[in-house]
Amino acid sequence: TGLAQAAASGQLRIGMAAPPTTLDPHLKSNAPNNALATHIYDTLVTNDEKSISRPGLATAWRVVDDTHWEFDLGTDVRFSDGEPLTVDDIVVSFDRANTIESTASFRTYTRNIKSITSPQTGKLLIETK
Repeated sequence: TGLAQAAASGQLRIGMAAPPTTLDPHLKSNAPNNALATHIYDTLVTNDEKSISRPGLATAWRVVDDTHWEFDLGTDVRFSDGEPLTVDDIVVSFDRANTIESTASFRTYTRNIKSITSPQTGKLLIETK
């Protein structure tokens, strides 16, 4: 037995309970925008259907101490234009999330981050407040 498939139309349709207000995940954090973002953007770590943390952009992570987390980044991660993902790209994303002006920004999720550094190639160190 095979799987029935629709013909490719060149369009992707996603059913949503409400329309998103922006495609910029840092600008406005709300349920429709966050739901859509999961189809467009990747995260360091994701949770499965049982809320168990699973690798995302980070292949491994560990608690260093009470305020530090270290993440190992995958080496084969690329942007849609083929450019490789670097630690600097992630640092810029977190910095942007913390500084963008908005009344409902992604800062809700990142405001307890004190600093993000790269102690060595392919590693990300996040210090919390």
